[in-house]
Amino acid sequence: MNSKSADSEIVATKAEVFKIMGSYYGNAIYRDAIRMKRTKAELALITSLLDEINALGFRFSSLHKLIDYADPRFMSILLKYYELFECKEWLIDLMCHKEYIEYTPLIVEKYQHTRDRALRFSLSNALYAMRSKQYVPLYIDIVNAPDYIGQNDLIPVILCKYHVKLFSPRFIELYRLAPEAVAWNLAKYGYMLRDRKMLPLLEDLSNAENKEIAGFARKSVRALTNSEL
Repeated sequence: MNSKSADSEIVATKAEVFKIMGSYYGNAIYRDAIRMKRTKAELALITSLLDEINALGFRFSSLHKLIDYADPRFMSILLKYYELFECKEWLIDLMCHKEYIEYTPLIVEKYQHTRDRALRFSLSNALYAMRSKQYVPLYIDIVNAPDYIGQNDLIPVILCKYHVKLFSPRFIELYRLAPEAVAWNLAKYGYMLRDRKMLPLLEDLSNAENKEIAGFARKSVRALTNSEL
C-alpha cells in the first residue's frame, strides 16, 4: 500500500488518531474523528493548520476557536489550506470576520470559480461578514453572471442592505426565472432597494403559502409604501 492510499484511509482507532493529533488531545475533531469517519490525511491537515496558526504565538487547541477570533495573519494560512481540503465549508466559517475585508476580491474569485452551490453559499457568508460598499461592483458581477440563476445565498442581501438600486432589475429577473431560490431574500430585503417596481412582487409574496415569506413580504410592502423614494 503506498503512502497516498494510506493517507486516504479512514481512522479506525483512537491510537491512530492520537498518532496524528496527539498534540491536540481533547480537540472536538480528535474526539469525534472515528464517528465522523475522518481520513488520516484530513487529520494531518487539521493538525498542520493548527501548528501554523499557533506558530504565530497562539495556543489554540481547536480550530473552532477561530470562529470567534480574527487576526489578519490567519487568512493567508486559511487560504492555503482552502486549496488542500476536499471539504471546504467548515474552513470558510473561520473566514467570516470583518477584519478580513481586504481579502474580498480573493473570496469573490473563489466564488466565481466554483459551480458548487453549497460551497458558494458558504463563500457568500464570508463575503457578507467582510462586506463593504467599495466592493459593490464585485457583488454586482456575481449576481449578473448567467450561472447565478437559481442560486440562493447572501450576495443579494449585501446589495439590498447597501441600497444598490442598480441591482433591482436583476433581482426582479432572478425572481421570475427561479422564484423558489429568490423568494425568501426578496420578501425580507427587497424593499431596501427603494424601488417601487418591487411592489407587485412583494404584494404577490404577501400571499405566499410559506407563512414566514408572507410575513416578511407584508412588512416589506408597508415599508416600501411608506418610504420616501
